[in-house]
Parts: sequence; structure tokens; C-alpha cells
Amino acid sequence: MLLNSIIIDSIRSYTHEEIIFPRGISLFEGDIGSGKSTILMAIEFALFGLGSQKA
Repeated sequence: MLLNSIIIDSIRSYTHEEIIFPRGISLFEGDIGSGKSTILMAIEFALFGLGSQKA
């Protein structure tokens, strides 16, 4: 599976954001609190829904 893009609406610090991934390997880097984990959480939600979240 190739991830081309993701649209994030109203998740943590993102109100509306479209992220387009280039072909190949993507690296998420940034300051603490910049939203790296939120992007990964949004991808996880898109693939698996709410069932994978820990209590």
C-alpha cells in the first residue's frame, strides 16, 4: 500500500491540513509539540479506526 495523501480535520493542533507524501521514504521531523505524532495518529485512525487506541 502506498500512502499518497491524508487530510486531517480537527485533530489536536490541526484544524484542516492536507499532507501530500512524495514517492519513497518520508521522514517526520520537527520541534516538540509540532504535530509529528498527530500525523501518525491520523494515519492509524484512517487505517484501523478507533479500535486500536489504548485505554
